[in-house]
Amino acid sequence: MSAAKTSAGDAPVAIESLVPHRWPLRLVEEILERRDGFIRCSGRVPADSPMAREGRAASVFAIELAAQSAALLEALVLADAGNGSEEPRLGYLVSLLGVELAASTLPAGETLVAEVERAGGAAALARYEVKVSSEDGATVHARGTIGTFALPAGS
Repeated sequence: MSAAKTSAGDAPVAIESLVPHRWPLRLVEEILERRDGFIRCSGRVPADSPMAREGRAASVFAIELAAQSAALLEALVLADAGNGSEEPRLGYLVSLLGVELAASTLPAGETLVAEVERAGGAAALARYEVKVSSEDGATVHARGTIGTFALPAGS
């Protein structure tokens, strides 16, 4: 089970309790850094998942890792404000703006790092600037702007 601390330094929180994704589609594994409006997470496309073939996965999964990281950021902000829920909130990736993918595939099983910064939003809509790189930062697999829509808790 992956864990993350809230900004207040509370006890670790299970990532599984913050996002609805489960194996094989939950890509985010760990929160590396979080500050106001920003989160940096590590994750991977599991090499043994149905999305991987011959050690590679479609590059679009880098954007999925960024979107799951954005969902974690929003869930932690709600938890800090005392508005958390027992169940993960459902949300949708609703737009991609200026997204650039470095290649058609990325390595499956290797750690990727997603950096996500909130760039704006209103009510249930949010916009984030995202970048997904190799663990050492040498390769940028994807970058751009994503838009999300989150349903109210309990929906």
